[in-house]
Amino acid sequence: MAKAKINPASLARCLQSADYSVAEFAAAVKEEVATLESWLAGEDLPTMTQASEMAKILYVPLAHLYSRSAPREIDVIPDFRTIDARTPAKAGPFYRRLLIDVLFKRDWLKEHRIANGAGKLPFVAKFNESSSIQEIAADMRAVLGMPRRPSRKDDSSYFSAISTAAEDAGIMVMKNGIAGGGTSRKIDSSIFRGFCIVDEIVPVVVVNSNDYRFSQIFTLAHELAHIWIGQSALSNFDVVEHKLSDLQSIEKFCSKVAAEFLAPREAFIANWQDGIDLKDQVENLSRDFMISPVTVARRAFDLGLVGGNEYRSFMEDQKIILAAIKKKEREKEGGPPYHVMMKNRNSLSLMRVVRAEMMNGRMLVNAAAEVLGVSASALVNNLAGEEYVSA
Repeated sequence: MAKAKINPASLARCLQSADYSVAEFAAAVKEEVATLESWLAGEDLPTMTQASEMAKILYVPLAHLYSRSAPREIDVIPDFRTIDARTPAKAGPFYRRLLIDVLFKRDWLKEHRIANGAGKLPFVAKFNESSSIQEIAADMRAVLGMPRRPSRKDDSSYFSAISTAAEDAGIMVMKNGIAGGGTSRKIDSSIFRGFCIVDEIVPVVVVNSNDYRFSQIFTLAHELAHIWIGQSALSNFDVVEHKLSDLQSIEKFCSKVAAEFLAPREAFIANWQDGIDLKDQVENLSRDFMISPVTVARRAFDLGLVGGNEYRSFMEDQKIILAAIKKKEREKEGGPPYHVMMKNRNSLSLMRVVRAEMMNGRMLVNAAAEVLGVSASALVNNLAGEEYVSA
């Protein structure tokens, strides 16, 4: 069988970029470790079939394995993730595959908007890190039409309310934590909780669907804050695991904006009741503002409403509770209905435009399916309903 004359150095670079050890990658391509080591040492060459399989698993063009120079990284987003005050390793091949998919959809929608005369969105990069946190949060609420306090709804409907308002303002919002179209390539929330791509015509926010539901609301607000100050970012801030002092300055700033957006200082203080047990206090305010108990506790601590010892004790208890919740959610089978999952992975903005193009005869079903990353039959069966009619 014909051999693929790959460059061993390029294969090694691709493994390093994807954060694979030799043993891990050998298992992924179903080859012996010794076989992979012989390819990396240039002592032997893979077959064309083996080379193609490696490129597929690494999510790189096959040509990358032949290249004599380092390929250009597609990670266009500054990495502000934190693990115990350290920057973690590369997010890996599943994240890269997700990013490629997001950029493809963003570029398609951007071309469509430009072709139809869309201009720059005025709120993108309207502020910077020197701006007032309260002013940014107030502007976000004004643009999105969000009240200072949400009406009492469940957390999932509140996420939808914010994301739909963001979509109506021109922001693509995707909720996804899976690489490609399957369900087996899940990206854990420890890799990323969210990321955003700043663009004056089509800004994008992606929230990891594998995270806690309440955390998704805070992540959405955090990434929206990045758009308002014009800074793309890959984030994994966890209120329980990370201290604000651990964060890079921009992440710290956007987390404060998100907290002010979701629980404005004046409204939060006005609803704080002195003399009530912290646990009960947190439970009440968590329902009132539709934010997680840990976010309530953090907000109260930052505003000087609760002491350090009481706050730290509460957060230690929350670690145990959240670990149990995460375990339960991992064991839960099934997911949302397919049409909901399709909207989450593609954004309401993109779905609306694709539907309109199809309905007006300007786009074939197969072409529309390719843009959305679904089969033609799945598209026809699930692209119905008033929510996809352009506002």
